[in-house]
Amino acid sequence: MRRPSGTRQEIRAGLLAAVKEALADAMRAHGVSERELAASCGRSRALVGRWLDPDDPCRPGIEDAAAMPAAIAEALLRVYADAIGRVVGVATPAEAPGSSLVEHRRHLAQVVRELGEAAAAYAAAVADDVVTDEELAAVEREAQQAAEAAAGLVKWARDSRAARVRRPRVQ
Repeated sequence: MRRPSGTRQEIRAGLLAAVKEALADAMRAHGVSERELAASCGRSRALVGRWLDPDDPCRPGIEDAAAMPAAIAEALLRVYADAIGRVVGVATPAEAPGSSLVEHRRHLAQVVRELGEAAAAYAAAVADDVVTDEELAAVEREAQQAAEAAAGLVKWARDSRAARVRRPRVQ
């Protein structure tokens, strides 16, 4: 696999454009307004507007993505994962369908999504300083799903390692 061609500035510009496009597409696909996204991230609507403006160099940080609705955060994380994979010379899902790396990324994306949903349930529950029974149940359910996803990730890593570790031959 080749590293991306171009200067650092060109690579950054391409990443910035991809992040902005992914953010706009995800917001549109999930019906999230600039105001709603700003509220979920604890940022101003004006800043979210800058994130979407193709002529503005501002983009959401990882802490912003962590506070976004899970589907939107996942779209941004895919852009970053693809960019990092290209820089370090790792195949991306589009380049290596069915590869173990694709499976690793799928498992990681699931954990990120579940953690995002647990964080969103928690944030909604404590927003008014009164946690209702329904809100507590939602937090418990989402946290359990996140824990199961994390446990699945560990199991998958162990199974993957076991399949690849060469055992010394007994003579």
